[in-house]
Amino acid sequence: MNVVSIDRDRDRPRAMKPLVSMRDALSDPGLLGNFLHGESWQLWRVLLIAAMGEALNRAERRIFTKLTGRATEPLQLVETLVAVVGRRAANLGQWPHWRHT
Repeated sequence: MNVVSIDRDRDRPRAMKPLVSMRDALSDPGLLGNFLHGESWQLWRVLLIAAMGEALNRAERRIFTKLTGRATEPLQLVETLVAVVGRRAANLGQWPHWRHT
């Protein structure tokens, strides 16, 4: 199954065009569905969907706003997504809450 196509128009830089939405890829066991499943990965899924420029539902937008401080998702592919997460965080299921040791 092809996930992206590459635009090979010689007059423009190459661009990848998703053939499958990030939302669909995250729910398809043949793609990413077996790797980022479960409630503890919900925050990462929301960030990835938003980073791909896809619209979020209300519940996802609340999570996105809490994580980023932005009222709405970008609705276009972001050039760079940076997540600074310590190795003891396991995944974003524990973030953005501070954990004192």
